Amino acid sequence: MKHTKSIDFSGLMEEYYASGTQQDIIKYINKAFQEIRVVCPNCKNQMLQVHYDFEVPAQHDLKSWKNLQENMSSKTVIQYGTYIHWHQLELQKVAENSITFKELQLNLEKLVFESKM
Repeated sequence: MKHTKSIDFSGLMEEYYASGTQQDIIKYINKAFQEIRVVCPNCKNQMLQVHYDFEVPAQHDLKSWKNLQENMSSKTVIQYGTYIHWHQLELQKVAENSITFKELQLNLEKLVFESKM
């Protein structure tokens, strides 16, 4: 199922900093993920985008569906590692005494804390 709104998560951090927003970074990332969230019309759970050759279990194969749900549930949670890594790389590019450095460092601390929750 294709979502009507397309978001490029690779550019999400560039957009955040380019916008000059004072919005909390965690809220910003969560909002972006909620905007592309697609819900199953039957069970009302979040749907995932999968590869075109993904083998879907038979509708009545409850064991396979339960196994699939357990294996895929981590994919419906925001993985902050990518954003942490982006911030670490950006911190190496800017001067340590700059406002940008302080903002990146503060947001990095928030992301690291959130990833441990």
